[in-house]
Amino acid sequence: KDYDYIVHCAAQSGGYISLLDPIKDCDWNCRATVNLIEFAKQNKNLKKIIYTSSMAVYGNGKNKTETCEVNPISYYAVSKLACENYVKLAWHHNSIAYTIFRLWNTYGGGQDLENPFQGMLSIYLSQAINSNIVQIKGDKQRTRDFIHVDDVVSAIEMSIDNSDSFKNEVFNLCTGIETSTEQLILKISKAMKKKLVIEQIDGYVGDQYHSTGSNKKLKQTGWKPTKTIENGIEEFLQFIEKNK
Repeated sequence: KDYDYIVHCAAQSGGYISLLDPIKDCDWNCRATVNLIEFAKQNKNLKKIIYTSSMAVYGNGKNKTETCEVNPISYYAVSKLACENYVKLAWHHNSIAYTIFRLWNTYGGGQDLENPFQGMLSIYLSQAINSNIVQIKGDKQRTRDFIHVDDVVSAIEMSIDNSDSFKNEVFNLCTGIETSTEQLILKISKAMKKKLVIEQIDGYVGDQYHSTGSNKKLKQTGWKPTKTIENGIEEFLQFIEKNK
């Protein structure tokens, strides 16, 4: 019990999976977070819990700020929002400070290419490597904000190094750049120097159509994203080639 910070990233992290098995989603996310807080209460010297939440809590919409109304439309989003509230109550009941980051679509080398249900960019990249046809669920004009894992890690590190500035605050963790599914496939195609054909298949209820955010609040702390989606795709492909 000599640790100073808890960085809580563990979760059932797929919106579609949460619809197939909402009990597992609740168990892995809500119950696990309550267990973690109960464990944290044993450490009287704990400085803070840093929780990685999700853009899913906002539901549909563009340029979401931290003051926007939350409107979860999947069981996953409900569980992530519940976990935010558990973490906040740990402060009110047990004086355990927190920082909550609402992550947008995070990607990067090391992501599981075998998982067809989680990680939009990795799902499409995996298909592009194995075929010239990329299947997308729903409309190709759906939009997302893609954030590289290195930029996520730098924000978490900053919330530890400058702990007081981040104490008991919620931050969007995104680039603030909107990318449609069609644009993403074109960027993958260009990076791979391979013509890709988009095949649209049925989407599912609970999937966000537009989901982009504002990172203005986080940038005021001195953080800023360093990786563009183009850089990130190139780096991801290099990682895959190196680790074949």
